[in-house]
Amino acid sequence: MKTEREKAIAEAKANVFRALGHPTRLWMAERLAAGELCVCELLVDVDFSSI
Repeated sequence: MKTEREKAIAEAKANVFRALGHPTRLWMAERLAAGELCVCELLVDVDFSSI
C-alpha cells in the first residue's frame, strides 16, 4: 500500500507529464533543458495556432 507521501509524489509526477502533454510545451522544455533562453528565442519558433 502506498503511503500518503508516495501518493503525493505520484500525483506531482502525473501533473508534470500532463503539462508536457502538448508537443509545443515538450519542445520548449527540451530547448530549456539544454540551457537558458530568452523567451524571445522560443517565440520565434512557436506556432501559436497550435497552443
